[in-house]
Amino acid sequence: MTLLPEGETMAMLPEETHTKPCIAVGPSLRDFDAAPPDPPITLPYFVYRQLCSEQNFFPSKLGPTMRFSFLVTSIIVLLCTANSVSAQTQETTLPAPGTISVDVRPPQKPSAEQITRYKEKARLLEEHDVPVQTLAAAIPFSSRLSNNRVATIKPRPQSLFSDGINVKDQIDTTKLAGMDYHYVSTVAEPSAAVAGDKILIAFNWGAVWSTDRGKSFQQLDPFSLFDQPHAVVGRGFCCDQLVFYDKPRDLLIWLLQGSDGGDGNTVRLLFAKSTDLTPGKQLQWHVYDLSPATIGGWTGEWFDFPDMTTTNQNLIISFNLFSSADDPPEFRRSAILRLSLDELANYGPTRLTFQQDECKCAFSPRLTQGNASTVYWATHEDTATLLVRSWSDGETSAKARQRVKIEPYQYPSGGAEGPNGKPWLARLDDRITAGWIADGHIGFAWNSGPIGDGSGVARYPLPHIRVAIIDASNLTSGSPMIHLSESSQPHIWSSAYAFAYATAAPSQSGDIGVGLYFGGRTKYPSAAVGFLRSVAGEWKVTLTVAVEGQNTPRCPDSSGIDNRCGKWGDYLAIKSDPSTSNGWYLAVATERDTDPNQQPQIAVSFIPFRSTPQSAIASPQGR
Repeated sequence: MTLLPEGETMAMLPEETHTKPCIAVGPSLRDFDAAPPDPPITLPYFVYRQLCSEQNFFPSKLGPTMRFSFLVTSIIVLLCTANSVSAQTQETTLPAPGTISVDVRPPQKPSAEQITRYKEKARLLEEHDVPVQTLAAAIPFSSRLSNNRVATIKPRPQSLFSDGINVKDQIDTTKLAGMDYHYVSTVAEPSAAVAGDKILIAFNWGAVWSTDRGKSFQQLDPFSLFDQPHAVVGRGFCCDQLVFYDKPRDLLIWLLQGSDGGDGNTVRLLFAKSTDLTPGKQLQWHVYDLSPATIGGWTGEWFDFPDMTTTNQNLIISFNLFSSADDPPEFRRSAILRLSLDELANYGPTRLTFQQDECKCAFSPRLTQGNASTVYWATHEDTATLLVRSWSDGETSAKARQRVKIEPYQYPSGGAEGPNGKPWLARLDDRITAGWIADGHIGFAWNSGPIGDGSGVARYPLPHIRVAIIDASNLTSGSPMIHLSESSQPHIWSSAYAFAYATAAPSQSGDIGVGLYFGGRTKYPSAAVGFLRSVAGEWKVTLTVAVEGQNTPRCPDSSGIDNRCGKWGDYLAIKSDPSTSNGWYLAVATERDTDPNQQPQIAVSFIPFRSTPQSAIASPQGR
């Protein structure tokens, strides 16, 4: 039997390997909450490597020899799974940023070059979809929460004060910018930022700019941003974009993800005070180019699926990193980047601290939105456990993972066809898409597949949104496992519509603004907005239709149009409106055409909305 190398104990394994162990008891290694052994236990080395590194957790997956070893070591504490990570924090100082000029173009039709770019991106859409499968929890589903409150959905009049939601406007930004609907991706991933009268909206594969709070829009070209100057690493602009406004520093931030060129990719981070972005034919931004190789020495890897938020002092950005050499791409690590907001706003050298995590359970961290001195993020350990970490402004590194037990969910696998019988959730997975912090509570939301009738199975007939709300004080209690109550899991679901791709952020008054897509047999993929509010100790969600879609997504292919590709998503990005205490805004995408056999026409709309104080709501919640 091969043991650990001479002189090495489990305590010498990578950082955090022995902080919160699991144990090989029964069919699951997930449910042991004891403290680490002292002194450390020497574990047969090949058993550790098989069970921990490859994440094979069940005896049925092991060969005869391994099954025997599993039984022999069944009472040994295995210091692995979610805490077997190579987590490192490093800090560097970036030099003073460069500058870049962004051309502002009046409304106009796409050029031949833009059409060629669109077709190439549409062709690659199938390839740019690299989720990591979440482990299924080895415990049965519970029917205890099947009576969770059904989400309230109201039809959309212009004003809904009686229902607690006031949709202020519905601005078709792509139309005002003169953009051809054909050249917005069905996987649009729109993101908006508002700084006074200025509005910046980015999406796949374009951007628009307004200086009169949405009365008119002009076009910005993200492709040209990677040519002037040329990004050294990668193959120019790819796709994912995020925009953000930090009001205390009047700082607009625009993140653009570049394409992998076999040597990795470049993320171009633009930032400027809104008062420095004066109207004209060009906008002058400051810029940092970030690549995996230059940040962490991660050669041959590329950034993907970014998230972005701010704390009181820092800009926080998260990424997944994949191998450039593997086909399909292999997940290598996630990374959390922290940059000083004050230093960015001064346009001088900027401290950058980053935390990397190589555990597969660290895939797709979702950051919390909300003004705070601490950022939290969550990932899935399995379909019944969240892993939550935090990083405070005054701390040099992030805290260790905290496990949170949740109602088990089902990994999504499509479903929820539109009225024409065609799919729209073919890309759906369980990556966490929403995170927030408000009034001492930390919240996260993600997609679940339907859960049908069956023995001991909760009934959620369509894809839906899972919600987990955690008391922040519990995350510092030292408990090895936090168990959430039913009232802390107000899932957003319906027996008539599928819900997907939720986003959430708190307003200054404490309500949690929500945006999401929904659809089903009587509704094409549409956008809804609303809020989550605690009333008499119970969390309740109210939604209203913001923009109705008119078709399911299609994809160009070699034979013309694939009307069953069902590619939609992958995220939305709601923001608190700094001009009011009870408002939010977001950008959404919807189909504008009705022919299922033609190239899709996607509009990007800007939606500002507000909640009404509970005391002013006259009518009860509907069903």
